[in-house]
Amino acid sequence: MSVKQPKYTITDDKLIGSSEAMQEMLDCSVMMLSNYRKDGLLIQPERGKYDIPASIKTYIKSLKNKSGADDIDFHTEKARLTKMQADKAEMEVLELSHELVRVEEVVQEWQSQLMDMKGKLLSIPSKLATLVADIDNPAEVQDLIDNYIRESLQELSDYAGDRRHQAQPIESDGGTKTSSEADD
Repeated sequence: MSVKQPKYTITDDKLIGSSEAMQEMLDCSVMMLSNYRKDGLLIQPERGKYDIPASIKTYIKSLKNKSGADDIDFHTEKARLTKMQADKAEMEVLELSHELVRVEEVVQEWQSQLMDMKGKLLSIPSKLATLVADIDNPAEVQDLIDNYIRESLQELSDYAGDRRHQAQPIESDGGTKTSSEADD
């Protein structure tokens, strides 16, 4: 008849547990217990015996290290969220006061300006062809071309200014209107 070994023994002020005791404590199979031991998570002073306090400390430390990368400080995240909300609100106020514009609006405006400029500049040769053909003096031709280019550029700057003016809101007693509505 074989004598059953105790699950726990105290030796040299150490609590030593059997493999069966460690399996119960960690709620794991013999295979998992062996894997934990191979990974250095369990302290085994001799075959089939485990230093329970040291093993538990090592095991808990490994669990903390695993979850350490996933730890999220609630207060830091809350402060980050609050700052992002405040930044968003500030950007909305700046946008409403026309101190901040969206990238899409800037790109659209520039594309429109460039298309207008292209049309104006390309129309100069057809406007000047017949006028220049009758002039013999190169200085007069140069002045005529210079005047038409300056006139086209002035029209473009006036046109761009008019469009910006139309988009600006004007405060009135009856609410907010654009400049073109206010002129009516």
